[in-house]
Amino acid sequence: MQRNRSPRREGRRGSAIVEFALMATLFLMLLGGIMDFSRVFYVSIQLNDAAMAGVQYAMLASSNYADYTGMQTAASNAQPNLSGMTAVASSYCVEAPTTPTGDEGDVTACRGTVHQYLQVATAVDYPLFSTYFSLPGSMNLKGLAVVRLQ
Repeated sequence: MQRNRSPRREGRRGSAIVEFALMATLFLMLLGGIMDFSRVFYVSIQLNDAAMAGVQYAMLASSNYADYTGMQTAASNAQPNLSGMTAVASSYCVEAPTTPTGDEGDVTACRGTVHQYLQVATAVDYPLFSTYFSLPGSMNLKGLAVVRLQ
């Protein structure tokens, strides 16, 4: 027994699979973008936490204020699974209210009515899952923690 097919449906055969293929592609691209965004957001939190660990090391004792290597090591050790992360510690002085003294990098050079600051900056070049719409294959993410000493 042969099925009776209507002429209206004859031209629509296979259209469901084409629609599914188009929608699945768009859905997977959207899902990939959501995953990339969430990973980038998570890594930026890790970078800020690592920078904060470097500043916290400096705050343990006043002798650590000039130990930039120790601050950088503390920041790197805070996120051992984040490969390729760099940490840079520095200090600077700011005259009240906002004029820099020009003696950046030397905590002992701050004199007068100034505020002393330590900062740890972290950075990583983080690869993305997918590259589409001519976006780069990786993003340069940065973290920063600053603490006022006086």
